[in-house]
Amino acid sequence: MAVRNITSWIPVPLLPGIEQGVLQPSAVEAIATRRPMTSDSDEIPRLFGADVGGGVTLTEDTHDGSKITRYSYLYNGLQSFNEDELEDSAEDALAAYSYEWLNELNVAFDNAALGITGARSSTESDKRPYTSVYKAIITADAEAGYTENTNLVQGACSYTNLSSTFNKVEVTRYWSDANMAVLAHPTLRHSLRGLVDDQHRPIFIEANGTNVAQDTIFGKPIRWTTGAVTSPSFAMAVAGNPLLIIVNRRNLVYGPRIAPQSRLIPASMNAAALVTYLQHRARQSAVLTVPQAAAVFEKTA
Repeated sequence: MAVRNITSWIPVPLLPGIEQGVLQPSAVEAIATRRPMTSDSDEIPRLFGADVGGGVTLTEDTHDGSKITRYSYLYNGLQSFNEDELEDSAEDALAAYSYEWLNELNVAFDNAALGITGARSSTESDKRPYTSVYKAIITADAEAGYTENTNLVQGACSYTNLSSTFNKVEVTRYWSDANMAVLAHPTLRHSLRGLVDDQHRPIFIEANGTNVAQDTIFGKPIRWTTGAVTSPSFAMAVAGNPLLIIVNRRNLVYGPRIAPQSRLIPASMNAAALVTYLQHRARQSAVLTVPQAAAVFEKTA
């Protein structure tokens, strides 16, 4: 007896819940000094020393004040939805897309602040809104008395190279045990495991949920971010060289101008089509105020 085929009648259920990645907070926002902005740009004053003389004759100081400019940048996003699909969907599409946009924003912002290799551009489409930490380290700063590439270490992820990276800042007046932090790309985790110093002590200690609360290297806390990678312009998925950055958080300044926000434009306001729009925006800035306050390890081998 032939069995009748009714497979086309069998519904395929859509399981509840939307599978999404884990929220990746911005590492720069987490560790940097927070100084809100009130305009599109502002200036941070700098001073690099003062002369101390001796004897009865007063010594005239030779140090002039300088400044560094920081710029905000407008990040945006847009999704369009047919009104009837939003009405029929069992899932909260608007919340899901807002979550994903914020996740991608955090990576893009970290990449812009840390890893862009080119000079800042005022052309928004160039996606080089700031002088990144990497660019600052490979660029001379005459006012700060900094020579290009002084605080850059390239090569394999080894004890020698990482110790040298830390030492670049340790020997300056910008090292402060209480204020130092590390930002690194997650792919470096694998390379760091097993590295030991001359006394065979591990330099990388991983959090274990009990007595070690946070990953550390040479005793300094690490913030992981996929934005810590070289790139010609900011991006959410970058295939450049992984970076590990040691920085005095007082000299890495984060400037929120407009916090990340999402705005719904309902279909009832669209005269041409029954389409709902979800708009996103944020205005943020980041700047390394003094190049000697940071050092960069770039994994090139």
